[in-house]
Amino acid sequence: MQRVSSKNTTLWWYSAIVACTLLILADLYAIFAYAPVEAQMGIVQKIFYFHVPSAYAMYVGFLVCGVCSAIYLIKPQPRWNRLALAAGEVGLIFCLIVLTTGPLWARKAWGVYWTWDPRLTTTLLAGMIFSAYWILRGLSGAGEVEHRFAAALAVLGVLDLPIIHYSVQKWRGTHPAVITGKG
Repeated sequence: MQRVSSKNTTLWWYSAIVACTLLILADLYAIFAYAPVEAQMGIVQKIFYFHVPSAYAMYVGFLVCGVCSAIYLIKPQPRWNRLALAAGEVGLIFCLIVLTTGPLWARKAWGVYWTWDPRLTTTLLAGMIFSAYWILRGLSGAGEVEHRFAAALAVLGVLDLPIIHYSVQKWRGTHPAVITGKG
């Protein structure tokens, strides 16, 4: 396998950073200047442009963490462990965004920041499970037993993701149902 020179790697990273920055600026322009203000919710509705994509990014981060952790349990190679940790951290960041933007919207829609709605509660549970994973990984140092225990915890945490996703349909709470092509 041929190593890529550091000059090419640096150029690639700077190009990726510039492209992401331009896309974020275009996205912010589309959200605040192009998309109309919703009649009933007003500007608060625009929180969904951050909330929903962050929820899907949370799903992806936690899923990749869980899958890489499962592979690490089967084949204990450090690369799977490192990838699981990185994905878990990304999932946690987006989970924090979801758990912050959701209550901001809920205050306007429901009159309260938090209700113990099934989707909110199961999302909080996933955040707590992956926070425990992250803390365990941070405290474990280089211990193999701790890494394997954290990996098993991540695999367990992935089981919460479909519960989060389908909780609105299974247990009718206050959280709005997802509108599909059929509805």
